Amino acid sequence: MAKDAIEMWLWDAENKNEDIPEATSSGKIKLEENQQVTLVAADTDEWRRLYDTKSVKKTLSIPSWLNTRAEKANAPFSQILQEGLKEYLKV
Repeated sequence: MAKDAIEMWLWDAENKNEDIPEATSSGKIKLEENQQVTLVAADTDEWRRLYDTKSVKKTLSIPSWLNTRAEKANAPFSQILQEGLKEYLKV
């Protein structure tokens, strides 16, 4: 959970162009009894790929007959593609 929390906070700070503090050397952290330092790797690029909800334009090809029927039915292409991909990926 720490990894997700850190990546989300860093992603938000990057999007808002906020200053991100330098990492503190583990040797400079004062610990109390029964405490320890744990390193947590954070990859905002990975987090962004998994959770960013920004839309991305894609070009795709479908058979002409299918396009004609879908347009006549006023099919919401983007929504159908998103739902189909989520079902396919079990997301």
